Amino acid sequence: MIAVYVLIDPRNDVVRYVGITDDVYKRFSQHVQCSGNNIDKNEWIQELKSESFMLIMRTLEQVETIEKAKGREQYWIRYYLSLGVRLFNLDVAKSFTYKDFQSIFESKSKTGQAKNSSPLIKGELGSRVSVIMKLYPEITPERLAKKSRYFPTACP
Repeated sequence: MIAVYVLIDPRNDVVRYVGITDDVYKRFSQHVQCSGNNIDKNEWIQELKSESFMLIMRTLEQVETIEKAKGREQYWIRYYLSLGVRLFNLDVAKSFTYKDFQSIFESKSKTGQAKNSSPLIKGELGSRVSVIMKLYPEITPERLAKKSRYFPTACP
């Protein structure tokens, strides 16, 4: 069985990360050790450690295949984003391409829109990008140009 899980901030009981694993104990240990290249998540976990708080990991559901698990993970990511939760998942940004964000910033600069206003993209992509831009204001053209951690492989 594959578990779909969340990492929760114990200071306010807010979900900060959605993941999948076939071994929850091993994966919890990896999170606590801050292994991997998710800088934002690791900084958050280090902050919890420095304040003597223990990260909370909770299984949401279990499914039989990795394909189902990936689908359910995306469902839960979209669910928490729709609630306005700022997740530390790298997959949040990976669900959009570099070109998607580049077009947003180009539209804003041509129209003089404020940095944090809604992007000029219509339809489903527009609404998803709008949510991302509100929750992740640090995703800027400068960061994209530097092949930021939000797009480790997607930048040209």
